Amino acid sequence: DAGTYHYYIQSEFGCDSIHYILHLSVEPAVVANQCGDNLYWTYEPTTQELSITGYGDMYDYTAWTQPWNTVAHAILSISLPEGMTSIGASAFADCKFVTNITIPASVEVIGFSAFENCRMLSDLTFAEGGALSMIGNWAFYNCHELQNIAIPEGVTEIGYAAFYGCTYLSELTLPASMQYIADNGFALCAKLTSMTVNATVPPTVAARTFEEVDRTIPVYVPQEAVDLYKTAPV
Repeated sequence: DAGTYHYYIQSEFGCDSIHYILHLSVEPAVVANQCGDNLYWTYEPTTQELSITGYGDMYDYTAWTQPWNTVAHAILSISLPEGMTSIGASAFADCKFVTNITIPASVEVIGFSAFENCRMLSDLTFAEGGALSMIGNWAFYNCHELQNIAIPEGVTEIGYAAFYGCTYLSELTLPASMQYIADNGFALCAKLTSMTVNATVPPTVAARTFEEVDRTIPVYVPQEAVDLYKTAPV
């Protein structure tokens, strides 16, 4: 522990005792800031990289309460560890200059608003064989520069307005596991030119899930499910 300690060293010279006082100052150990019970973060200003290390769930935050909020405007890259199991709510919201992110295979849930307003994010990669099952509300809201998104197999639910305002999105692939896409999930993705949906049962969608998406673009679905898609609501 940090502090100043007094040690008494006694030497015997005949009948006299000499006492030496040693002042020892101990600096506290430098530990990266905590962002989960077993997750820690560091920011390197020279490379402008935010690194998360450790394992398990990340803490949830609200807007502007992330522990790295004071440098969010400067972050250019984010590194996430294999072993991380969730990305917390609002974790990286407003990291406006991050251009790419890789979601580790161990992540099971992307929390609401996790990457909201990451406006320069153009490359979103999901590690193969991942455990991801849910993408939360507003998770990638206003990530304008995203152009191609392939939601990985295993994801069953996409939350409200999760990809709202991804205005440059041109291609979208949804997995066979997809079951539900909430209202406004892909609203304002007006440049979407094609969709591939690998689910044999049409996912449940709401009236505005694809608001302002051109209704004449091709939608590719499994051959055996064509009739189901033609008759599915919305």
